Amino acid sequence: MLERLSTANTNAMTARTYQTCAAFFLWITVAASAIGQTHEGHSSEQSHGRESKDIPTETGQSAFAAIAEIIALLENDPHTDWSEVNIDALRNHLTDMNQLTMSASVTTQQLSGEAIQFQVVGQGRTLQAIQTMVPAHARMVRTTNDWDIEVVDETDGVTLIVTPGTPEGYTKLNALGFFGFMTIGAHHQLHHLQIAKGKGH
Repeated sequence: MLERLSTANTNAMTARTYQTCAAFFLWITVAASAIGQTHEGHSSEQSHGRESKDIPTETGQSAFAAIAEIIALLENDPHTDWSEVNIDALRNHLTDMNQLTMSASVTTQQLSGEAIQFQVVGQGRTLQAIQTMVPAHARMVRTTNDWDIEVVDETDGVTLIVTPGTPEGYTKLNALGFFGFMTIGAHHQLHHLQIAKGKGH
């Protein structure tokens, strides 16, 4: 009788041990699966993050990037009249900007009456850029600034005379120089868009 009770107790303890071990291994399996899924999720997020960071954002050299920006604006505008669009004209203008900035020679002279004279000269394509851009920019600055601006065409370029009218304006112009003067006014971007639309030059 005692032997049967001892055997029953042993079997019961063995069954409980198996159940405990089974529960423990089940818990380990579930935990491992959860950790694996979390790791995969993080890896996926990190992968997407790396992919987004690896996508190039630079569209090329500056003239190409300017053209790409304008085309994107035109494509997003439902009122764009593609029969009037002239991207070649925009390219020619950007070429003028590059020629003027990189190839023109400028001699600066301080005149009496707090005026500054810029003698801007060049040859070939640079000369064309000078005689196209400087008078056009001077007209634009006159509409947004109270400086007195005179442009005289020369055979090899232009003479630009600017009189700011105040000591502060003179100091600013002297610091800007010719090329800084050519950047005054936030009209260049809009001008590019108008040229591309066939409404400017």
